[in-house]
Amino acid sequence: MSKPALLPAPNWYISTVADCSPDGTLAYGSRNGLVLINSVDFSEGCAPCPNFNLIPNAHKEKITSVSWSNRPLNEDLPNYLLASASDDFFVAVWDTQALDLIQKHEEHGSAVTNLDWTKLGDLKLVSTDVTGQLVVWDLVRNTTRTQIMLTSTSRLQPFDLKCSPVDPDIVAVGCKDGLVCILNINGHGSIQSRLRGHDKSVVSLSWCLETSILASSGIDQKIIIWNNGISEKIFQIPSKSLSGLVKIKPGEKSQGLLKQPLLFLKPDLIVSGSMNAELLSWNPKEEMPSPTLLNSDHARGLFCMTHCGDVVWTIAQDRLLIRHDLKTKEAAFFSTLGGFVYSIAFCPFAPGRVAIGVGDETIRIWNMSASSGLTTTTIWQKIKGKPLFLAWHPEKEGELAFCTTEGRVGVCFVSNASKDPLILRHFHKTSVYRVCWGPGVYSKDKPALEDKMYLYTCDDNTSVIYEDANSQPTPLRIIIRASNPKIKEFAKHKDIAWKPDKTLLALGMDDGSIQLFTAPHLEIVHTLMSHKKMIFYMMWHPSNTAVEDKDQKKQNWLASCSMDQLIHVYDLSPLLSQGEEKVWKGASLPLQPMSELRHGGKVVCLAWSPHVGGNLASSSYDMSVKVWDAAKGEVLACYTKHVGCVLSCCWSALHPDIIISGASDFTCRTWEISSTSSDNSPQSRSKLREEKTGSSLVPVPLRVDVGGGKKKYAEETVRDSKGPIIASPSPKLSLFPISNASFLKNSIACVLHLLEGKGHEPPGKKALLEECGSRECSENHFGFFQTQEEAADLLKKEADALKKAGNHPSLSHLKLWQGETQEVIKNSTNAKKLDDWLVSLAPSVSHKFWMETCCAYAEQLVEGGNALKAASYYLLCHKETEAISVLCKNSLFKEAVAICHLRLPADDPLLQSTLAAWGKHSQDTGNFEIAVQCYVAVGDYEKAAVVLGKRKNPKLWQLGAYLAKLANATDLHLSMSTECFFAFLHNEQWDPATELTETLPELKAHKELLEVHKIICAKDKAGLNMEKVWSPSDSILTELEVAIGQVTNDDYQHFLETFTVGIQLPKEKKEVILFYFNWNILKYLN
Repeated sequence: MSKPALLPAPNWYISTVADCSPDGTLAYGSRNGLVLINSVDFSEGCAPCPNFNLIPNAHKEKITSVSWSNRPLNEDLPNYLLASASDDFFVAVWDTQALDLIQKHEEHGSAVTNLDWTKLGDLKLVSTDVTGQLVVWDLVRNTTRTQIMLTSTSRLQPFDLKCSPVDPDIVAVGCKDGLVCILNINGHGSIQSRLRGHDKSVVSLSWCLETSILASSGIDQKIIIWNNGISEKIFQIPSKSLSGLVKIKPGEKSQGLLKQPLLFLKPDLIVSGSMNAELLSWNPKEEMPSPTLLNSDHARGLFCMTHCGDVVWTIAQDRLLIRHDLKTKEAAFFSTLGGFVYSIAFCPFAPGRVAIGVGDETIRIWNMSASSGLTTTTIWQKIKGKPLFLAWHPEKEGELAFCTTEGRVGVCFVSNASKDPLILRHFHKTSVYRVCWGPGVYSKDKPALEDKMYLYTCDDNTSVIYEDANSQPTPLRIIIRASNPKIKEFAKHKDIAWKPDKTLLALGMDDGSIQLFTAPHLEIVHTLMSHKKMIFYMMWHPSNTAVEDKDQKKQNWLASCSMDQLIHVYDLSPLLSQGEEKVWKGASLPLQPMSELRHGGKVVCLAWSPHVGGNLASSSYDMSVKVWDAAKGEVLACYTKHVGCVLSCCWSALHPDIIISGASDFTCRTWEISSTSSDNSPQSRSKLREEKTGSSLVPVPLRVDVGGGKKKYAEETVRDSKGPIIASPSPKLSLFPISNASFLKNSIACVLHLLEGKGHEPPGKKALLEECGSRECSENHFGFFQTQEEAADLLKKEADALKKAGNHPSLSHLKLWQGETQEVIKNSTNAKKLDDWLVSLAPSVSHKFWMETCCAYAEQLVEGGNALKAASYYLLCHKETEAISVLCKNSLFKEAVAICHLRLPADDPLLQSTLAAWGKHSQDTGNFEIAVQCYVAVGDYEKAAVVLGKRKNPKLWQLGAYLAKLANATDLHLSMSTECFFAFLHNEQWDPATELTETLPELKAHKELLEVHKIICAKDKAGLNMEKVWSPSDSILTELEVAIGQVTNDDYQHFLETFTVGIQLPKEKKEVILFYFNWNILKYLN
């Protein structure tokens, strides 16, 4: 049976981040990993528990889309296939049974936004990216085909993509500008139709099963039903809440609130979201569809939904995952986590309540005794940082102390939801790693503190006590120094822990020692020194356990862990006096641990069982949680199902067999000790990760038919060394390969050899050599300890060895130290290994040599593809022509023109040629407006006119005709003017058409055509009978007859031809008009 667990949160604001398979498995993207919910356990009387798997690090960047196939690929892969897309340019296909990669490709070359499987025919995967590129991947033949989706003006920017359920070649794409495109992906692909109905971006599409009816929803809050390219119905998603709950502020329109998903479940059922995070149903067969409220359990921003049959899953901004059963009207709730689980703490007054500190800057309160679902209460106000540790007040119910990565310390009032957390006076400048409650402490010369519990905190260096919320905290170091004048030096405090009976305080130090102090004056009792590295965590054994234990000494046990991967358990009973009044006293020798326990990685959390004395749980970076019998040093259980560093663990206060653990895999899991193996084989963290993640993402070679055409994800902060996060240093250069090996030889023998060389014979030489080993001394490094000539000979040998090994960086350093700067730079130039540092050394030789080096480095940069930096180095040498040429060859025309203006004379012809090249490049790449500007700037008006003619805009044609006239291109001028005139006629733009006939002599003959067209359009709109208007028996001389009477004999033939082309009317009406037109025109001409 599955156990309750909090799952990783889906990625926000992505409508295609989740999908359901035909067998009901839900898959969604969380950061760069995949989460699979295979089933949900609905045991009677218990909360619904998900049976889930994780595929961590499925991609290198955030996952943007997932999709299940509706059928297996072949007999070898009988399961449904899961596809995922990411910002890392990859599209991957997964075997969800083995949790392993099958194939992948990166044909997009940019962030992939959507993908979907074809529903019929060969199994194909269709995907789009941010540039509007569409890739069709045929998995049967293992080939890809790339298409670029273009409109008349620009590339499409897809928001959603859905394959037709009735035609394997038809794909619907919802675009940013409100356009829905129906694409045919057969062959090289084409846009079959463009559906314009939305005013803003289309964010969700859904086909009605087994039909060609499509539903779309957009940011404009409209749902449109399309049937064969025609919008049948349009209905508006209500902005007001149907449940009556006010979930958003008036006028608030965030990204998540406006992206309303929808599902076309049945011909008479559409399910959609709303701005108020409500789940609505619509019946599209109704004359005026109205929404019906299905559920309003989400608090904010419903942005994704998917389904399998009558089960609908919804995802919202509140990090809540809800499973709706439309048949039974029941819902199951699953809270998700958006960060690492840093701390877990059970409430002492309500054993079923557990507090969880999560890396998404929230504290979750999980009521594990409730059977309603895996829901949590979220506390986020005033936290403003990752809560690294939580501590319940031992005497006041509902008070929870926390500390954060921002140095904040506060107290939450869990029982009073309307009360904001209390933030204490700011003191810490770095992350605070531990917070605990304890009795008051003070110096002997200070007045006693009130008998109550005070808050203690510890950061990277100092531990303090907060006497009240408003006053400045007191560092414990001040009290310790006053009470212990013999202590001269203080190590950095790394952890703090009070014994449950309030008699002893343990302070963990950065040198691995643990100092024990008595209350209330913090007088030192003893120092434990068994750890060799920084103390990470300490935990006192509880004073009492649920199962009565006759061994009273266990209440004096202290467990500690450090960066050395060890756990030490101490029995501090020898420090107690033997009299009737137990008093803590010192010991003559440091106490040694009674048990030493080991993990395969750093141990970061410890927890004693409140049920059975002596049982200890520990979590580690080796991705495991171990349960120990601390007295015997035996492993009772080893839980290894996390796929990240386990950062926290805690025993259930309700059940002695259950432990809850949280990790960097964004999960918080509960598990039974009795059902977990006790296998304690030591494994390193890297080995465990390799086993759990399966095969890595290795590119699969594809046969590509048609060729086409970064945010680091915010990483969580993991407590590593309790210090600032520092980048890993670059590997050290090995400058002395010969002598380094000699240094590892018998050092004592080498010392004796050197003494002999100086004429000294130390006593006991033979015995000393026998004691230090039989290895002989190597003389290869003696040059470091002898004369200057011998040192020079050694360094020459070292240089020859580096040259033979091809270690160019180390050889360069050695040569530079020898003063051979010019030789080093020349060798680097020939080897194409110049860098900024070497170029900066060139002026020490001469100015001329520096200029030559700059040019050589610029050529090297050009070959490496860094044209911008190469141009800068050319400019340092005053080679403007070369710099501009490099930029132009790499399509950096804007930068090239900038250099022309800054470094060349105003009349230099290079500026004109650069602008002309920019115009040509812009014209070839479809950026027509920039091309026109370039051509106008250089005075090439004819090319500018030709480019404007490529746009389907009559106003631009009119401008192009004017430019053609300036260029004396008569034929082009007349052609564009005529096209512009007819376009105005088609669009019924009478004023600009009239202006053209008056200003251009060539178009004066078209004036009568303009009048005829204007009158016909007016009569046609008025619904008049065109045959009656043209009838010769009509007694009224119509306006048309007057217009026709103005036609001269010379203009007749031209008028008749232009009339046929220019008048835009239905075919049957145009035939009638032409018949009567010929009759009337002959009458007037005769």
